[in-house]
Amino acid sequence: MGFFRFETDSFFNFVIQNQFVLYQNHYKMKKVVLTGITLLFLVFAIAQTKTEIKPADLSKGLSAYITKNFPGYGVEKAFKVDNKGVMSTEVMVSKGAEKLELTFDKEFKLTKKEAIKPDLKMPPAKEEKKPLPPIKK
Repeated sequence: MGFFRFETDSFFNFVIQNQFVLYQNHYKMKKVVLTGITLLFLVFAIAQTKTEIKPADLSKGLSAYITKNFPGYGVEKAFKVDNKGVMSTEVMVSKGAEKLELTFDKEFKLTKKEAIKPDLKMPPAKEEKKPLPPIKK
């Protein structure tokens, strides 16, 4: 009887120790994956810098291009973008509710024109009050 008890105890000790090792390895793997994801995010976040500039500080040629090719539009915001050494300028223009994002290369040639959709904010949902159930004694 003592021998069987010894075997059973050692078996359970073996199982418990292996479960603990598996838990430690799982925790280490989670840590490695989260660290990798964080580093990958940082690489992409640092890869591009976007600096806001005043619309009045845009070059005369760029302002003239926008005035000529987008009549009635006004400049809302402008950004200088450095994407791994490649410089560009992003300009947000609007006419009434219509908004456009224009991207120019370093020679101020239009490379991208994109319509910006207006923010369609949903009103907050009304919270219905449910009656409380009666208290049972």
